[in-house]
Amino acid sequence: MMTIKNKILFGLGGLFLLILVLGLAGIGFINHLAQKSKGTIVDNYHSIDFTVTMMDNLDIIYQMEQKKLLDTVVDSTHSRFLWEAKSNFEKALSKETQNITEENEDKIVVLLQEKYRNFLSGYSEDFDSGLTLREKIVRMELLYTEVKNAIMQIYDLNMKAILDKNENLVSTANTLTIYLVITVLVSIIMALILIFAFPQQIIKPLKDLTEKIEMINEGKYHQRLVLVSNDEIGILAKTFNNMAEKLESYEAQHYDEIILRKKEWSRWSSH
Repeated sequence: MMTIKNKILFGLGGLFLLILVLGLAGIGFINHLAQKSKGTIVDNYHSIDFTVTMMDNLDIIYQMEQKKLLDTVVDSTHSRFLWEAKSNFEKALSKETQNITEENEDKIVVLLQEKYRNFLSGYSEDFDSGLTLREKIVRMELLYTEVKNAIMQIYDLNMKAILDKNENLVSTANTLTIYLVITVLVSIIMALILIFAFPQQIIKPLKDLTEKIEMINEGKYHQRLVLVSNDEIGILAKTFNNMAEKLESYEAQHYDEIILRKKEWSRWSSH
């Protein structure tokens, strides 16, 4: 038997379940979005940072080496700057080599390594020793441009990946938002049903019982309650019906006795 207590617990449990489902859905959607974006864009940003570092230090190397070509006197400060720039460039290149995330990025990194080696070897004393200074400067500018172009390919590849993945994440976020809104709306509708419909199962029978008792109090003993449940209210309705039936029977019997006595009194008065 579904008692009133159980019905109340059922209603409260339903509301709690809706809140739980809504919370879990929100957490699930956020976690799905976080897992989808985890690490991917971050790795691309790292690659971009490496390319910027390589580009800055490549410019320093190029400027320092060009100065060596034009000025035979090189001080210790110049040598230190050149060594630091090469060290920073090669560290960033090494990190980029270990941070391959996009298709064909590994091939571009191999190309960059080759162009960088050619660029450095171009400044060696035995490199095209037959070239004039002007020709060697032009040649080194070409090698510098090739290294720079390889770096820019890596930069562009990762920047495009970031934009594509960001657009994909925005699309996923919009889809998850729609799902979450639908979940919220469904939860609100179910909550409203529980709030407005469920109490009526308790309030309406009690209201009917109150009205019937008032009518019984007015002497209308033919009133009956419709049995709609087997809970405490159903038992109360059944008890009320039994009481009303007995009162109606008693009233009918009492009415018959009154009529009989009136008839006897009339006969007695006529004699």
